[in-house]
Amino acid sequence: MDHNEALRLHAVEKYVLGELPPSLRDEFEEHLFECQECAQDVKAAAEFVETSGRFCASPLDNFLEPGGSPRGPGISGHP
Repeated sequence: MDHNEALRLHAVEKYVLGELPPSLRDEFEEHLFECQECAQDVKAAAEFVETSGRFCASPLDNFLEPGGSPRGPGISGHP
């Protein structure tokens, strides 16, 4: 896999999210050893996913009743 193909396939994003098929994953991993740009992008994307998971794990829990209906004034569009 060359760099242009990696960009066209959105390989970095799919790799980090575990969405690359095994054959493409293997090709992309080989590419990572040669391409510093993709390696840096994978590192940044992985850090983003990890960080956003910590901050966004359950933000709706603060706004939803146990059954999933909105909680509090203004949330459902009513004052």
